[in-house]
Amino acid sequence: MRNSWYRFLPQKLIHFRFWKDEAAALRRSPDRHPLALLLVALTILFTGFVMFYTVLPSYLSIVAGADAAEVFIVYIASTAASTIFYPRAGRLVERVGARRAVLMAAAARLPLFLSFPLVLLIAHDLQAVLLFAALNGLAGVCWTAISVGSTVAVTELAPASKAEAVGAFHAVTGIGTIAGAMIAVFLVGPLGFEWLIVLSAMLIVVGIAFSVAARAKKSKEPPRASTHPVITTP
Repeated sequence: MRNSWYRFLPQKLIHFRFWKDEAAALRRSPDRHPLALLLVALTILFTGFVMFYTVLPSYLSIVAGADAAEVFIVYIASTAASTIFYPRAGRLVERVGARRAVLMAAAARLPLFLSFPLVLLIAHDLQAVLLFAALNGLAGVCWTAISVGSTVAVTELAPASKAEAVGAFHAVTGIGTIAGAMIAVFLVGPLGFEWLIVLSAMLIVVGIAFSVAARAKKSKEPPRASTHPVITTP
């Protein structure tokens, strides 16, 4: 009982606690390189995603002048779109493969994120809110493919224990969440909202590059279904 104190921690901190154990298990595996590259790629991708979404509410309220209800509309658009498209994301992953689905969806998020600062150049007030909601809804659709595809890809590349690989994957989501939020908080002041969004997009490009490297390291194989739950954070 004395050693079970960590059960009362938030889920992401629990995953972070076991990151060293999972990483050590991966290092012991002879076929670790593609999975290690994919985990690095996902860490960078999640960091970029969280950077963007950390500052988005402040950007909408301070720069775009949106009130609380309008910010809620923008955010609920992503949740609604992802809820509708999760089953289709599963079919997409089965059709094109998990790693390719992640690459396609992450690449599609790039122009969507970079379009947010451009909205105020062409629209204001309610029109701007609707455009923000449309962009975020499309980003939510992309997230379904990233969420499902990354979970399946990790299990496909698992060299031995799928449970260890999925544990490492969830640790990665925690690391990306913590790093993305901290970078956003510390840099939004000196850089400003627009340049921070550009920086998040640059991180996504780096993450995509690592994803391509992970894909090149592993020979093509038919995607396998995963029974593990997908993550539900942006």
